Formats: sequence, C-alpha cells, structure tokens
Amino acid sequence: MTAHKSPSNYSVFLRKALALAFFAAISLPCLADAPGNRWDEIVGKRVYNRKGERLGHVSGAAVDIENGRYVGMLVSFGGVLSIGQTTKALPPNVLVDDGKPETLYLDMDKDKFQNAPTFEMSDKVGPPDPKTVAEVYRFYGKTPYFEKGAEPLGYVIRSSDLFRMPVENLQGVGLGYVLGLRNLNRMTGRIQGVLIQPYDTTKPVKEVRPQNLRYNLKRNGFELNDHQQLFVNAPRFNVLASGNIREDAPDRPGMPQAPLVHGASAKDKATTLRIDELISADKRLSHYGRNVEVATLNGKTTIRGRATTQENKNRILSYAASVAGAGNVIDRIEVNPMTEAEKQIDR
Repeated sequence: MTAHKSPSNYSVFLRKALALAFFAAISLPCLADAPGNRWDEIVGKRVYNRKGERLGHVSGAAVDIENGRYVGMLVSFGGVLSIGQTTKALPPNVLVDDGKPETLYLDMDKDKFQNAPTFEMSDKVGPPDPKTVAEVYRFYGKTPYFEKGAEPLGYVIRSSDLFRMPVENLQGVGLGYVLGLRNLNRMTGRIQGVLIQPYDTTKPVKEVRPQNLRYNLKRNGFELNDHQQLFVNAPRFNVLASGNIREDAPDRPGMPQAPLVHGASAKDKATTLRIDELISADKRLSHYGRNVEVATLNGKTTIRGRATTQENKNRILSYAASVAGAGNVIDRIEVNPMTEAEKQIDR
C-alpha cells in the first residue's frame, strides 16, 4: 500500500523547506566578496561535465580559517528545496570556469562523480580526518597541500557555519561577529580575509587576516590573536542594500587593496601554483610570509604581503624568481617585524 504524508507531516516538511530556502538566501550575502573574485558569484553556479550532463550546483565551501585555507568546494545534487541533497567536496581548483555565466565544468563522467569519495563536516562527526581529505584530493588528481608536513590541515568546517560566530579580543571583549569571507582563491586555495561586523551595526564592516583568528575552546567563536589596534585599523567595508560587500572609497585612510589579477593561461596558473607551493612549504617563514599573495599575469608574477624580516623577504622573492625568472617578479612585499604578542602566537 502506498504511504501518504499526513497534512501535519507535510506542513512540517514545507516549513523546513521554506526555512532552508530562506536561510540560503540570507546567507549568500555573508559570503559576498570584493569585485573581481566574488564568492556570491560562485555559490549557486551550475556544474556540468563536458558531455553537457548537469552534475549539481555549488552550495558552499570547506574552509580552514586558522590557516587561511580554502580546502574544498561543495557541490550538491538531488533532493528537493535543499532537503535530501547529496553533497560532494572537491579540491577548489578542479572546477573550470570557461567564462560562461552561471556555469562551471568538471571533466568527469556523471556516474563517477556521484560515486566519488567525499569528506563530511557537521556537529555530529566534527571536522574531516586528514586521510579522508587526502583521498578526495588524489581522486581528482590533486596532491594534498598538507601532506609531508608542508602545511597543517586545521579545523575544517562549512563556510556557512561561520556566519555570526562571535569574535573577541584576547581580553575577552566582544568585537563583533563573522559576516563572511573575502577573496576565496580557487587556484591557490587561499582566503584573503574574514569580514567582521561590529556589534554596533552603525560602524563599518572590518576585514582581518584569517591567520589572526583562533577558535575558542568550545569552537563556537573566535579570538582575535592580536591587539585591539589591529581591529581598529582594519580595512573598512560597507554592506550595500543588495547585501554585497563594498570597499571604502579610495580617498579613505586604510583602504584595502583590491585582489591581485590572475592570468587565465595554463602557464600563468602553473607558475602561481608552483611559487605558492614553495613559499608555503618553507617553515622558516612566519605565517605572514607563508601566506603572501601570489599572482601571475602574462608571465609577470606579483608577490604582495608582509615579511617579518628582510631575510624572509629575500627568501620569498628567490622562490618566485626561480620559477618565473628574475626579471619577471614584481616585489610588493613590506617588511614589518613581529610584535612580542605576535611572536607568542606565531607557529
């Protein structure tokens, strides 16, 4: 005999579906990004293979905030109104953007993709095991960046779970809550910044480096592992009526720099990835040095960020020159020694 939903069960189902749809709608702005690499332009994109078969849609990201890492892109398929969906986690750089709006491509048969390994993140199972994440990377032909001790794999959660997480300074004073992420770079797997909305909502949104945040003991909030001045002087953003994040006007002090422009050619991408791998693997660099921005455009590589010593700066530039060529490196690194507080938290 065919089972039918009772009206009460159907009402519950409908309420859940509408609630999930509403949450998805309001959570997208929290992932809005600066023009040029906007996360709100990635979430919701349809994913196809080269046969024209639809594989799913981008539903979120797996992120390791403490290490500033974009660990995986989440692609979901099946279900109704987000209920009963299957979600697969992929290395962020396996999806190809051919310039067509609302579409990304994965070079894989549909059956193989739907049976691909994945890693889960939830309150029940906790963060994924590094071995499981490594298995997913290798399935898609990618080398796990965290193997052989080059970089750690920290606490990985869904990007949507960050929304409204509280942020305090080291003295326990509440600063605000997480509004979203800025400049998730699919090619290098880096996150440029975390956007924090002060509790006084008349004040502008601030951006801090993800490496300056540490989870509290319960992992339900963050501590800003720097002094209060860092937050006060952080770049300023404003939330537009559309929900998108806009940087302050160029004439404002402390204006954040726009994301570096990356070349689309295979050679430019390979150059950027190789330089980033060499820098990230050097444990002699501070976490600031290991997380400088790298971008290659038309054979010219730009390195931007902070080095804590001149020696570290020279080491970073030497890695870039060894790959791109000495005459093809644009140096935009600032040398700024660490404070005593920074030395205590650097790892």
